[in-house]
Amino acid sequence: PPQQNIPPEEILQKNGIEVRRAPYDQKNGQTRTKHKIRRFFKILFGNPPIVDPIIENGMVVSYSSRYPSLVAPFLQSNHKKTHPVFRPIPTRIRRQIHLQNLIRTLNKSVANSSHAHLWAHLFDMANGYQWPQIETFLEKLAERRDKGDVEILTMHELAGRKNKKSQI
Repeated sequence: PPQQNIPPEEILQKNGIEVRRAPYDQKNGQTRTKHKIRRFFKILFGNPPIVDPIIENGMVVSYSSRYPSLVAPFLQSNHKKTHPVFRPIPTRIRRQIHLQNLIRTLNKSVANSSHAHLWAHLFDMANGYQWPQIETFLEKLAERRDKGDVEILTMHELAGRKNKKSQI
Protein backbone atom coordinates (compact mmCIF):
# COMPACT_ATOMS: atom_id res chain seq x y z
CA PRO A 1 0.00 0.00 0.00
CA PRO A 2 1.17 3.56 -0.59
CA GLN A 3 3.29 5.19 2.11
CA GLN A 4 3.47 1.93 4.09
CA ASN A 5 -0.17 2.31 5.14
CA ILE A 6 -1.88 -0.92 6.06
CA PRO A 7 -5.42 -1.36 4.73
CA PRO A 8 -8.05 -2.75 7.09
CA GLU A 9 -7.58 -6.49 7.64
CA GLU A 10 -11.12 -7.27 6.53
CA ILE A 11 -10.32 -5.84 3.07
CA LEU A 12 -7.16 -7.94 2.84
CA GLN A 13 -8.97 -11.10 3.95
CA LYS A 14 -11.94 -10.41 1.66
CA ASN A 15 -9.51 -10.31 -1.27
CA GLY A 16 -7.70 -13.50 -0.27
CA ILE A 17 -4.51 -11.81 0.90
CA GLU A 18 -2.88 -13.95 3.57
CA VAL A 19 0.47 -12.22 4.03
CA ARG A 20 1.57 -8.62 4.25
CA ARG A 21 4.81 -6.72 4.60
CA ALA A 22 5.08 -4.23 7.43
CA PRO A 23 7.88 -1.82 8.32
CA TYR A 24 9.65 -3.12 11.42
CA ASP A 25 9.77 0.29 13.04
CA GLN A 26 5.96 0.40 13.01
CA LYS A 27 5.94 -2.89 14.97
CA ASN A 28 7.97 -1.26 17.69
CA GLY A 29 5.91 1.91 17.71
CA GLN A 30 8.81 3.90 16.32
CA THR A 31 8.47 6.64 13.78
CA ARG A 32 10.86 7.81 11.11
CA THR A 33 13.84 9.54 12.61
CA LYS A 34 13.70 13.29 12.19
CA HIS A 35 17.39 13.66 12.89
CA LYS A 36 18.75 14.17 9.38
CA ILE A 37 22.30 12.94 10.00
CA ARG A 38 21.05 9.76 11.68
CA ARG A 39 18.62 9.14 8.79
CA PHE A 40 21.46 9.73 6.27
CA PHE A 41 23.59 7.00 7.89
CA LYS A 42 20.62 4.66 8.35
CA ILE A 43 19.79 4.90 4.65
CA LEU A 44 23.44 4.56 3.62
CA PHE A 45 24.55 1.74 5.94
CA GLY A 46 21.40 0.34 7.53
CA ASN A 47 20.28 -3.20 6.95
CA PRO A 48 16.77 -4.58 6.86
CA PRO A 49 15.60 -6.10 10.12
CA ILE A 50 16.50 -9.74 10.64
CA VAL A 51 13.31 -10.91 12.31
CA ASP A 52 11.00 -13.85 11.78
CA PRO A 53 7.48 -13.28 10.48
CA ILE A 54 4.58 -13.60 12.87
CA ILE A 55 0.98 -14.67 12.54
CA GLU A 56 -1.40 -11.91 13.55
CA ASN A 57 -5.17 -12.36 13.30
CA GLY A 58 -4.67 -15.27 10.90
CA MET A 59 -2.38 -13.28 8.59
CA VAL A 60 1.36 -13.69 8.15
CA VAL A 61 3.20 -10.44 8.81
CA SER A 62 6.69 -10.21 7.34
CA TYR A 63 8.71 -7.32 8.70
CA SER A 64 10.97 -5.28 6.47
CA SER A 65 12.73 -1.97 6.29
CA ARG A 66 10.72 1.13 5.55
CA TYR A 67 12.91 1.88 2.55
CA PRO A 68 13.30 -0.58 -0.34
CA SER A 69 16.05 -2.99 0.70
CA LEU A 70 17.00 -4.78 -2.50
CA VAL A 71 17.74 -1.48 -4.21
CA ALA A 72 19.74 1.36 -2.73
CA PRO A 73 17.83 4.59 -2.09
CA PHE A 74 21.15 6.43 -2.39
CA LEU A 75 21.59 5.40 -6.05
CA GLN A 76 19.62 6.61 -9.02
CA SER A 77 16.47 4.67 -9.75
CA ASN A 78 14.41 4.77 -12.90
CA HIS A 79 11.88 7.22 -11.60
CA LYS A 80 14.05 9.73 -9.78
CA LYS A 81 17.57 11.03 -9.49
CA THR A 82 19.74 10.39 -6.47
CA HIS A 83 18.91 12.65 -3.55
CA PRO A 84 21.37 15.60 -3.55
CA VAL A 85 22.73 14.71 -0.10
CA PHE A 86 24.24 11.46 -1.49
CA ARG A 87 25.61 12.88 -4.76
CA PRO A 88 28.97 14.03 -3.33
CA ILE A 89 29.79 10.37 -2.59
CA PRO A 90 31.18 8.87 -5.81
CA THR A 91 28.76 6.47 -7.52
CA ARG A 92 31.40 3.73 -7.45
CA ILE A 93 31.59 3.99 -3.64
CA ARG A 94 27.81 4.05 -3.23
CA ARG A 95 27.54 0.93 -5.42
CA GLN A 96 30.13 -0.85 -3.23
CA ILE A 97 28.21 0.14 -0.11
CA HIS A 98 25.01 -1.20 -1.67
CA LEU A 99 26.57 -4.61 -2.39
CA GLN A 100 28.18 -4.77 1.07
CA ASN A 101 24.84 -3.98 2.71
CA LEU A 102 23.12 -6.79 0.80
CA ILE A 103 25.84 -9.32 1.62
CA ARG A 104 25.92 -8.24 5.28
CA THR A 105 22.15 -8.77 5.48
CA LEU A 106 22.51 -12.24 3.96
CA ASN A 107 25.33 -13.21 6.32
CA LYS A 108 23.51 -11.89 9.38
CA SER A 109 20.33 -13.71 8.42
CA VAL A 110 22.22 -16.99 7.97
CA ALA A 111 24.18 -16.53 11.21
CA ASN A 112 20.97 -15.88 13.15
CA SER A 113 18.96 -18.58 11.32
CA SER A 114 16.38 -15.89 10.80
CA HIS A 115 14.34 -14.13 8.16
CA ALA A 116 15.32 -11.13 6.05
CA HIS A 117 12.63 -9.59 3.88
CA LEU A 118 14.22 -7.88 0.87
CA TRP A 119 11.95 -5.86 -1.38
CA ALA A 120 11.96 -3.32 -4.18
CA HIS A 121 9.84 -2.00 -6.98
CA LEU A 122 10.97 -3.46 -10.30
CA PHE A 123 11.21 -0.08 -12.00
CA ASP A 124 13.70 1.04 -9.33
CA MET A 125 16.20 -1.71 -10.09
CA ALA A 126 16.06 -1.78 -13.87
CA ASN A 127 19.06 0.42 -14.60
CA GLY A 128 22.84 0.40 -14.66
CA TYR A 129 23.09 2.07 -11.25
CA GLN A 130 21.16 -0.56 -9.30
CA TRP A 131 21.22 -3.80 -11.25
CA PRO A 132 24.95 -4.74 -11.25
CA GLN A 133 25.08 -5.04 -7.44
CA ILE A 134 21.74 -6.80 -7.30
CA GLU A 135 22.88 -9.31 -9.90
CA THR A 136 26.09 -10.01 -7.96
CA PHE A 137 24.10 -10.38 -4.74
CA LEU A 138 21.61 -12.76 -6.37
CA GLU A 139 24.49 -14.92 -7.58
CA LYS A 140 25.89 -15.08 -4.02
CA LEU A 141 22.41 -15.76 -2.67
CA ALA A 142 21.97 -18.63 -5.14
CA GLU A 143 25.31 -20.11 -4.03
CA ARG A 144 24.16 -20.01 -0.39
CA ARG A 145 20.80 -21.52 -1.38
CA ASP A 146 22.52 -24.32 -3.29
CA LYS A 147 24.65 -25.09 -0.19
CA GLY A 148 21.48 -25.27 1.92
CA ASP A 149 22.34 -22.15 3.93
CA VAL A 150 19.20 -20.24 2.94
CA GLU A 151 15.73 -20.81 1.66
CA ILE A 152 14.17 -18.24 -0.65
CA LEU A 153 10.42 -17.77 -0.45
CA THR A 154 7.94 -15.55 -2.21
CA MET A 155 5.26 -13.86 -0.13
CA HIS A 156 2.77 -16.42 -1.48
CA GLU A 157 4.99 -19.32 -0.36
CA LEU A 158 5.41 -17.70 3.05
CA ALA A 159 1.63 -17.46 3.41
CA GLY A 160 1.38 -21.19 2.63
CA ARG A 161 3.35 -21.92 5.77
CA LYS A 162 1.10 -20.10 8.20
CA ASN A 163 -0.36 -23.36 9.46
CA LYS A 164 3.15 -24.65 10.17
CA LYS A 165 4.37 -22.07 12.68
CA SER A 166 7.70 -23.81 13.18
CA GLN A 167 8.55 -23.26 9.51
CA ILE A 168 7.79 -19.56 9.30
